[in-house]
Amino acid sequence: MQRGPKPSLEDMAGDTSSGAREIKEKAVGYLLAVLENLHTGPLPSKTATADYTLEETKTAILKALKDLLEAQPSMASLFNLANGLLLHLEETGVWNGGHQDLINEAVGWLENLKEEDCRRLESLLDNASTLYKEGAVYLIHSWSSTTLGLLESWADQGKRFTVVATESRPLMEGRRTASVLAARGVPVTYIPDAAAPTAVETADAAILGADTIAIEGVVNKTGSLAIALACRYHEKPLYILATEDKFHPPILGPPKIEEKPPGELWDNPPHNVEVVNRYFEIVPALLLEDMETRVVTENGVYSWREIERKLDGMRVAEGLSRFWR
Repeated sequence: MQRGPKPSLEDMAGDTSSGAREIKEKAVGYLLAVLENLHTGPLPSKTATADYTLEETKTAILKALKDLLEAQPSMASLFNLANGLLLHLEETGVWNGGHQDLINEAVGWLENLKEEDCRRLESLLDNASTLYKEGAVYLIHSWSSTTLGLLESWADQGKRFTVVATESRPLMEGRRTASVLAARGVPVTYIPDAAAPTAVETADAAILGADTIAIEGVVNKTGSLAIALACRYHEKPLYILATEDKFHPPILGPPKIEEKPPGELWDNPPHNVEVVNRYFEIVPALLLEDMETRVVTENGVYSWREIERKLDGMRVAEGLSRFWR
């Protein structure tokens, strides 16, 4: 089970620039490293030749999953990584089997996940092909590897379109997005975040990614709500691209919105000035129901009401559900 550099929880908790897919890849690497240790190393309280018991193995896996979720609590893809793993282990019977069978099954599931995620993305991009309109102007926001993947695939096919990209403060991910697209020959107009609602008027549609899709709405980079409101006002379609590992089970309650370091906005504000730095916000479900919204996943193109029905059917593994009781 020897692998490359092992991502740490601190790396993931402090990652403020990667997209959800990239952080999920780090999370898989972290879990594989935990499982490798369970396979090769004894507990500190045991002798060098002692094996883990099944209960010790299960406890260590649950702790690793809980720590992972606390490192990035607003990211649904990490919850679904943990939930998918535990559901698989429970359904195959190895969760209550033997120590080594449990380790082997978990490692196999995680190692197959990257290939499965690639298939999901390919299916999503195929489904999103219907969004293309010759010569259209698409407004995008922040850094979304899924949105970028769609636009890059269109560029590679020689399709003609223009992109309006926001700067995406405070870390300016929009520069990275604009640079990648421009290198593919896509004409890009780069604008400040505050200009996005005005830019919607002359765009043909807005395309957003999503960090989380919940019954309460879509969690995405701050500024997404203003774009959605502008789409409704100007009667422009809003397309949201997300694989279904971004879905947030209703049993967990509302998604968490974290506050980030205020110094990213203002290093030394004067007395009586409070700096609030939130990367993400919720585009409310009521708004998404009341406008031309389409959510594109690996399984199809859906209205918001159809997404709500899919969310209601989500299952949560017993090992994880206890964290929210």
